[in-house]
Amino acid sequence: MKVPILVCFLCLFQLFTFAQSEKKIKKYHIKSITEEKIDSSKTSIESIVKYDKNANIIFEEEYSKSGKFKAKYSQKFNKYDKVEEQVIYNEKGTVSQTILTKYNLDLPILITILNEKGELSQTIEIKYNGLKEKMEEITSDSKGLFVQKVVYEYDKKGLKTSKKTFDKNNKLIETKKYTYEF
Repeated sequence: MKVPILVCFLCLFQLFTFAQSEKKIKKYHIKSITEEKIDSSKTSIESIVKYDKNANIIFEEEYSKSGKFKAKYSQKFNKYDKVEEQVIYNEKGTVSQTILTKYNLDLPILITILNEKGELSQTIEIKYNGLKEKMEEITSDSKGLFVQKVVYEYDKKGLKTSKKTFDKNNKLIETKKYTYEF
């Protein structure tokens, strides 16, 4: 499934694109970082990352080894520094996908995915228990039809013990078990 991979990529892109620590970006009020590759014959840009005043990545552009434009991502944050909008651009520089996230306090409860035309592609509803542990993710298509459900289970310590994925017919298609050593 294409959408969860892109959502995971965007989460990882936040973790791995810091050329400087978040503390230094805040301390020195860094607005952007450009990474260039300099070799004996030429200089080429590899990436450009822009930050807001809270050191959140709001924009990133990547280039190939030859210096050709590869991809672009942008993000908007709410007043609590939670990502509300992520836009993914293709190699032509046009929007390929927009991801909108709605929160209840600090927990994401609804992810809406729009296609390149701005039309609804999928929604993912997220449910939690009283301990704020993610219990269920329900994915629906553009017509609101059920596509997939993911159910999480936890032990009494609050550690995730399993993740079960069900298809559109509510048939179990995958189970992941988590074990911990202390």
